[in-house]
Formats: sequence, structure tokens, C-alpha cells
Amino acid sequence: MKHLTKLDLMDVSFLIPVRIDSLSRLENLEIVVKYLNKYFNTHVLVMEVDEQSKISEVIKENSDYTFRLSRTSIFRRTEINNTLIHSCKTPIAVLYDSDIVISPFQLFQAVKQIRSKQHAFSLPYDGRFLQVDYYNKRIFKKCIRIDFLSSGINQYSIDTNHSLGGCFMFDVLEYKKTGLENEHIEGWGHDDAERIKRIQKLDYVVYRPEGPLYHLWHERGDNSFFFDEKRERKSYETYFRTCSISRKEIEHDIKSWSWIQSDKIIKFDD
Repeated sequence: MKHLTKLDLMDVSFLIPVRIDSLSRLENLEIVVKYLNKYFNTHVLVMEVDEQSKISEVIKENSDYTFRLSRTSIFRRTEINNTLIHSCKTPIAVLYDSDIVISPFQLFQAVKQIRSKQHAFSLPYDGRFLQVDYYNKRIFKKCIRIDFLSSGINQYSIDTNHSLGGCFMFDVLEYKKTGLENEHIEGWGHDDAERIKRIQKLDYVVYRPEGPLYHLWHERGDNSFFFDEKRERKSYETYFRTCSISRKEIEHDIKSWSWIQSDKIIKFDD
């Protein structure tokens, strides 16, 4: 393979929230961090929130790593995402799940759209959410080559053709105007769909390049399901409220959200 010239994304930060609930999740995070560093000159911020750190040295050495103590069983993804966004020092950021891979070309196309102010937000894939099985993941771990995944695209099962999750890129200042992550949704839930519905109702167009998202196999732990019935109900209610109210009502809601204040300090040691 010829010497790889990394793409310049020094004005971009990849924000990865994580709780290690299985060895496969840890392995995927190691793969993702290596992948991003292989293809880009960029900033990779990993925030682990748990009772104790389970992150490997490989991740610590190849990312801007932060540990936050949390004694609660629920992984408050929206709150953690907002903390990462507030700590971000670049004008463009990417909320990037610990188990996904997206083509460097797609990510770079999305960055160019945001740099040029043609779009403020992007889901840098066309909606196809492809499941990379255990055995192909093992091979990808060894080579960390996007052409390996793309050449075997017909081997992977399609989870959905209309995904809104996994990776979300944005102009940081514009996202703060639209309210950031909705912390009324706690844990696994409809946060991905709610954010897109909200920014669209605020008259933004979300840019989507052609190409899929690859999801690396992992065991499904507590962080891959609704935490309990109460939070499941709240997740639905929050999403349906955003769907049903007007732009003016959304703007009114945003003004009352404490987390959009840039100097907010969030504590996880509960």
C-alpha cells in the first residue's frame, strides 16, 4: 500500500462518549480511534463515564482522554455529549459512536460543506446502516483499511436504510443556537431522531453524502436498550413533542434549557 496522506481536519473534533460494558465495545473503540488517526490529522476526544476506568492504554495514547466518575447505572449520553461539545475547541465537531466506521471521503465531503457554510449540519452517510459481522470485524481490526469494508459491502446485513444515528457532524456555534443535545432524553433512546427533527423544524437542511455507515459487531449490553419504562416513556414523549410543536414553541423551549449555557459544569459522580 502506498504511503497514506492524512486529510487535514485540524478544525474538527471527533467526540466519543463511552461506557465499556463488554470486551467487544472496548475493542471497537480501539479500532475506531486507530482508524480516525490513520486517515486524519484531527482531534479525537474520548470521554469515559463509569464507576471506574476500563479504557486501554492504546486509547489513552491516541486520543484526548477524560474519565468522569458516575455511580449511576444509566449512561446519560445526551448530557455527556453536551459536556464534550462545551469542551470542544474547534469550530466543527462530530458526535461519533464508539462502534462505527464511515468512509474518509464521506466525512471530508461533509466537513467541506460545513467549512463553506453551505450547510451547518450533516449526517455523513446516506441512511444505510450496515452490520459488519464478527469475522469481518476481526479482519478489519488487523488492516484498518476502508477499502476492505467497501469491497465487501454486499456481505453485510442492512439494519436500516433510514438511520439517523451513529455519527452527527455540525458547526458548533450553530448547534448551540438550536439547543444542543436534548437532556430530557436519558440513556439509550430517541435522541438521534429528536435532534434531526428539531433542527429541521428550525429550517436547517441536513447534508447527506452518498455512502453507508458501517457498524462493528459488539455484544448488546445495558447501554443498547431503554434503561427502564420511565425513561422509555420520557424518550418517546420528548421526541413526539418536538414533532408536534411549532418552530416558535421550539425556540421558546430552547431558551429554558440550562445546558446551552457554555459555562455550565456537569457533574457525574452521583
